[in-house]
Amino acid sequence: MRSGVKAVLVWLVLIGAGSMAWAEEIQPRIIGGTPATGAEGDFFAILMVKYEWGDGDNEFLWEPACGASYIGDGLVLTAAHCLGDFEYKIWLGDPGNKMGYETCDTSQCSVSETAPISDEVYTALFPEFNDELYDINVSDQGREILFHKKYDPGTFANDIALIRLAEIPGPGVVEAVTLPQINNYPNLSFSGDDVTVIGLGDTTYSTNTFKASRDLLKLDIPAVTASACSSKYSNYDDEIMVCAGYVNGVDNVGARKDSCQGDSGGPLFQNNGSDFIQYGIVSFGLSCAETYGVYADVYGLMYWIDNVKAYWLESIDFDWNVSFGRSENSMNRTVGWSITNNSGSRIDLSPFNYNDLPAGFSVASNLCGSALENGQSCSVSFNAVFNAAGTYKGDVFFDINDKTYELKFDAVVVKPTSTSTRFSGGGGAFSSWWLLLAAPLVVFRRTRKGPLALVLLSTLGLAACSSNPFASEPPEVVFNPAITEEGLEFSVMSNGCTQENHLLLRVKGDEVEVVRTQPDMCRATPQLKRFVMPLPEQESVWQLENPVRYSNRVSREAAN
Repeated sequence: MRSGVKAVLVWLVLIGAGSMAWAEEIQPRIIGGTPATGAEGDFFAILMVKYEWGDGDNEFLWEPACGASYIGDGLVLTAAHCLGDFEYKIWLGDPGNKMGYETCDTSQCSVSETAPISDEVYTALFPEFNDELYDINVSDQGREILFHKKYDPGTFANDIALIRLAEIPGPGVVEAVTLPQINNYPNLSFSGDDVTVIGLGDTTYSTNTFKASRDLLKLDIPAVTASACSSKYSNYDDEIMVCAGYVNGVDNVGARKDSCQGDSGGPLFQNNGSDFIQYGIVSFGLSCAETYGVYADVYGLMYWIDNVKAYWLESIDFDWNVSFGRSENSMNRTVGWSITNNSGSRIDLSPFNYNDLPAGFSVASNLCGSALENGQSCSVSFNAVFNAAGTYKGDVFFDINDKTYELKFDAVVVKPTSTSTRFSGGGGAFSSWWLLLAAPLVVFRRTRKGPLALVLLSTLGLAACSSNPFASEPPEVVFNPAITEEGLEFSVMSNGCTQENHLLLRVKGDEVEVVRTQPDMCRATPQLKRFVMPLPEQESVWQLENPVRYSNRVSREAAN
């Protein structure tokens, strides 16, 4: 076992300067938790990413990035925002004392078996050896990782993913959590019943530090109604999200309690006395222990889980969403749906009945009979007819080999977009902003103040019509910047959901700044994420003024 490792990593500068710029910062961790029992950790899993600091064969660590849960059949359930362009390993079960601490202050990093006393550090976890029996490689995302096609990193909708292990774990390695068969969470929330969240994430309340726990921690928090959660989050969708926690992040004895950074993807569950039933997946929230946390709704997304199982385990492939897209004023549209049987044997599609389709949706043609032979496909065409603006959703159920599956339907009808309004609210040819710009000419038309007022108000008006640089956030802290043929290549700290369109290059003469345009509300462990963005072509020399700070591990020596 390695007893000491050193490196240069300025995590505190990154977290302090990069993350605190956002008032609605997301800090995923177990705040106010206690050690989980053995049974509660039996279905826990850890999604680990490979962190490399050099070119040598041993110059890397596997660091926990997110939690997860084992649902049986060799499948691991986690959050979609936890996935990216990384190599992964899955650790099954409670790691216990098999994890070591890597502690970094502003000058160096060191590894130890015990947690640091001070909170003024960045403390990550890593397995003390990389060949543990239960430590499984996951590398082929095309075949072994699937996330919901409609996952939206802007709203966190459909924040769910499944990972298929290369082999099904043997007895005693990990136990499967129970998935809900009925939608019982509304009953739990109306009663204020406790649910439990577990994880290895941040244990400190301070937003300036990150201090992981080697002990798997649990936290009992009340289930929260959809209406209460909607009052805190405009993007809350009660069809695919559930909520838990305290309105101010504080329980009735004044203790702060919440999940936080490093807990993303982990399970929210309830022990009903005989089973651990998983209702949610740690997804996002505001600053930790400030208000409720939001979790992907497992029951609301069971159709997707069941369909992935059909695809992976039974080699039956079909579209999981029937989407009619958007239309102006009204909609009369036909969309095709197909199913393919590669299971190796005949499958029974009986009964294959669409009489219970939601209002406005109908079957145009059905070429699927009561059975489908191996290697065969069949198709169905659906119509959507709507005459009023609105968002239309619904589902329909059908059976394959006596197992019930679900299709989701959606269509959006919007009002026509006006192109000739004289006084529009935005960048039309005669916007209402021009009234503001013309005002000084009227009010000060006979004074010397007119031209000056026009200049000032014009500046403000044009700023509001564009990207409004006066209201933009402070520059993001950039790590390891380099100018390449593709443009500016750099890293920023991400909690798991930063996308390229969440970042903006702001150019000031020959200086370049990176501005984050959307807060990182996910609850994964902070990781450096690499981006490449093109620079304007008219300049050939650039100065990087962000300020630029370095966090790459420039050296690392292992002691025996």
